[in-house]
Formats: sequence, C-alpha cells, structure tokens
Amino acid sequence: MAARSLPGSLSENSLWWARAVRLTLTIGCLGLLAAAAGCTLFSSVQASFTVDPVVVYAGESVTFNASASGGQIVAYNWTFGAGGPGAGMEVQTTFSTPGIYTVELTVEGADGDQDRMSRTVTVYVRSGSELLREDFSVGEAAIANWALDPAWANAREGGVEYVSSAQDYALHIYSGGEAWHRRMASVELPPLREGQRIVFQVAVMATRTRDGYGFAIYPIRTTKDDLSGALPFLRYADGTTWIVEPSQYGTEVAHSTSFVPGVYRWHRYQFAFSEDGLEVRIDDQLIYEAQLEADLSQGGVYLLMVGDDRHDIGCNAFFDDFSVWVEE
Repeated sequence: MAARSLPGSLSENSLWWARAVRLTLTIGCLGLLAAAAGCTLFSSVQASFTVDPVVVYAGESVTFNASASGGQIVAYNWTFGAGGPGAGMEVQTTFSTPGIYTVELTVEGADGDQDRMSRTVTVYVRSGSELLREDFSVGEAAIANWALDPAWANAREGGVEYVSSAQDYALHIYSGGEAWHRRMASVELPPLREGQRIVFQVAVMATRTRDGYGFAIYPIRTTKDDLSGALPFLRYADGTTWIVEPSQYGTEVAHSTSFVPGVYRWHRYQFAFSEDGLEVRIDDQLIYEAQLEADLSQGGVYLLMVGDDRHDIGCNAFFDDFSVWVEE
C-alpha cells in the first residue's frame, strides 16, 4: 500500500527517516566534539581519584587512589605536573617544591575505551620553613647573590665588607645623593594555606642619617622598575621613617612613623604579610599595621630589594641577616 501523504508536509515514512537522520547527525556531532575535547562519549569506563592527605606539603608523601573509578579498567596512568609519570590504581609521589600542580588520571577499559580526570593540587610548606637566609658569612663572594640595579648605580658604591662592631660581614651601600644604588635578591614564595603568613626580616645599621642620607627596604616587589604589584615598604629619609603603600597604578601613599634609627646602631626591621593584612615591627615593636589588597596566597617569584630609591637622597648603611620564612 502506498504511504499516505500528509497535506502540505512529508509523508509519514519520510518524516520518520528525517528524524532518524537528524538524530544520527546529532550523535555524530556530539562524538566529534567529545573527541576534540579529549574524552570519549558514552565511555564504558570512568576516571575518578582521591588525594590523601587533603592538605599536601612539599617533601612529604602523597597517595592518589583511583579505586572510585568505574568500569572494567585494565590500566591506570598518572601524570603529576612535576616529576615522572605513575601507573596503578594507587600510587604515591612526593612534590619536592611547593606550588600548584595539575594531576591527571587516564583509565583504559578492556574494550579500549578511555576516560580522564584532572585535579589541581596545591602544595604548601610547613610553618617554620625558611625560604631565604643571607648573613654574608662567606664574605665578599656573597655579593654575587645580590644583583645591582644598573639604572643609576655605580658598582663601586656597594659591597660586602667586614664590620668589626657587628657579626662579621655585611652588605654596605654608600651611594651619594646624585646616585641611586639598590641591590636585590630573588625570593620564591610558596602558596599559603589559611592561617599562614610570610615574614621578612633584615638588620640595618645606618652610618649617616642626616644631610640627605637615608635607605629603603622593599620586602616584596614584582619588578625593579615599576611599583605596580609591589607591597608596602619602608623608607627612611629627611629624618622620618615612612611606611609606603604602592597602588596598582604605580603611585604611592606614605605614612610617617615616630621611629628614627640611631647612627651606628643595629635595628631589626620585620614585615609580616598575611590575608589579614600587614604588620611592621622594628626591634620587636609594632610601628604600623594595615589591610592589604594584594593576594600572596598563590605564591610566586618576587624581589627583595634594599638601598636608596630617591635621586636626592644618598645611602650609607649596612644590611645584614636577611631572612624570609613562613609562620602562623
């Protein structure tokens, strides 16, 4: 019997075939999209894994367990974002350095199907971990660790010298008012878990504090040339100690304090940065605190810089016992 026609439309058989073709094309397109995304549509296996412990620290063993994966799996393959790959339903690895890593599991079924799962794993350091220490105990050779900002400086205006009144050697910066001498070292900060903070500390002895002399301490700076991204720093100039807050636009707002450093006297300057804000202490006395807009929780590589930062102010000061650590 001939197919009955529908008025102004396709026949019933034609309509059925059109729907079937449309469904086939839709499934095919979805399959192509899934393949392009690196996964298999309607895979017979499913990748899943857990991490133990939940809080991961550098240098400590971590267990990745894929027992929650589904299907008839014949192979488990891992990549950890650092170091070599792994294989097996349960694997252990150690992240030697802190940071943020992408861990990926690929499972393969008996029929050749594959599925993948990835997770971001943040690796912290234990509170009390020291990130940098410089006491210049090796003498003049230590100057190699402190790069010179060449923009205005004369290399002869700074060096590591023996200071008889102090703890052996120290970094001496003695630029004139027409110069600009700054030294810097690279510091890699780890991600911070909740409750942790970064502490920077340095001892400074000024030999000139008047008549156009001062010094500056930058505990965290992203680049040597731009204040954008820098965190608050300390500047002594014109008889006043200032805590300077840079903005995201590279401008600055200076807050004066009552502290005046003594001549030929060592003072210990400490900066503590956390999600709660900034604390600045000199000789264990709190002189400044404020909230911070900057976020150090993800870590990163920064510059620790000392010297002078004004073309009308010289520097004649010794810097010693730099240390950076994590605490809570």
